[in-house]
Amino acid sequence: MEAPAVKKTKFRDMSPEEKKAYYAAGKAKREARKSNKWTPPAGSDYVDDKGKFTFTIAPAEYDAKQFADLEETDFAREDIFLDYKAGLLEKRAAKLRAEAETVRKGGPRLKGTAKKLVAIQAKFEALKASLIAEGVDVESVLASLKA
Repeated sequence: MEAPAVKKTKFRDMSPEEKKAYYAAGKAKREARKSNKWTPPAGSDYVDDKGKFTFTIAPAEYDAKQFADLEETDFAREDIFLDYKAGLLEKRAAKLRAEAETVRKGGPRLKGTAKKLVAIQAKFEALKASLIAEGVDVESVLASLKA
């Protein structure tokens, strides 16, 4: 049985009651996440004998969107926690650098236009090559059209 299609409404178009429900749902989701502490699988090698974490890179089983944030008290030593946090910040920095590079290149709005330009250039080069193969002096034809 299919779930009914959810109507997507912009926040500014919502009624005050819908906005309250929207905020309440978000708050409930955040609260549920805060209380959902992650426990590693039994026998995992990234937990010491006291149950404290010894990993610096989060294991694949840990989903930050689903579980509460890991805190310094969850780790065996402070240096391990700091390495873990540094890894998170390095991932975020790499993502921001990639986003900055995209913006430098014109942003996502120009991506489609650039693809069209490349396609048109390829067609132009193919047409130019076929005219040259037929013996047409393409440069003189283009120069006469520009004048």
